Amino acid sequence: ALRVLAFAGTPWTTRRQTRVVDGRKETRTVELAAVGELTEWDSYQAKATELGIPTPTLFVSGVTGSTGSGRRPAEATHHPLRHADLYSYGALEHRHAPEVTACARAVCGVEAHVAFVPHSGPFARGIHVTVQAELARPLDTGELLAALSAFYARSPFVRVSERPPRVKDVVASNYAHLSGVVAGRTAAVLCAIDNLTKGAAGGALQWMNRLFGLPETTGLTTPAPGWT
Repeated sequence: ALRVLAFAGTPWTTRRQTRVVDGRKETRTVELAAVGELTEWDSYQAKATELGIPTPTLFVSGVTGSTGSGRRPAEATHHPLRHADLYSYGALEHRHAPEVTACARAVCGVEAHVAFVPHSGPFARGIHVTVQAELARPLDTGELLAALSAFYARSPFVRVSERPPRVKDVVASNYAHLSGVVAGRTAAVLCAIDNLTKGAAGGALQWMNRLFGLPETTGLTTPAPGWT
C-alpha cells in the first residue's frame, strides 16, 4: 500500500525498446518508470514542502488480510484462526519499511524515516493503511484533499475522496482509494487497495500494458464487486 502512495503519480520515462514479433525485430518508443531513473523527479519533495511537512518522518499503521501473509501454510495464513482477531507483527522492524525508505531516497533524495506497524486483520483480501505526519504550517482538510487530487490526477486507478476508504470498495479491483484529514498540526492520509490485484497481479498487468504500448487501463477497469 505504501508503494501505491509512492508511485501511483510517478511520471514516465521514455525509452526505445526492441522486441521480436513473428521473427521480425520491432523497435518502439515506450514509457517506463524505474526507481533508479527517478532521482531528478522532485514533485514528491515539492508537494511535501507545499503541504508544510517539515521532516520526512511518517507514522504508518497498516492492516492486511490473510491472503497477504505468504504462501507457506502457517497460523498467520489460516483464516479460521485470524477470524474475529486483530494483532500486530513486526512492529517498527518490518522488512518493507527499508524498501519504502529506499524508494523515497531514489525518487526525491530525501532520507525518510518510516515508523511502520503492520497488523493482521480478520478478513481475507485487502490492505488498509493510515499514514500520519506533522505539519509545519496551518492546513485544512480541503487543502489536503485538493493537493492529493492534483498529485494523482494522471493516475487512472487512484481515486481521492472525502469519504474514508473501505476495503470492500476495492477488493478484486485494481483501484486505490485515498482520503485525508487534518487536525491541528497533524495530517493523516488513508489508503485501501486489494493486495492480490493492485498489490500483485493487477500491478504487473498494468506495467505490462505500458511496456507493450497498450492503454494503461487495458483489462483492469472492472470495479470491485462489493461482496467479497
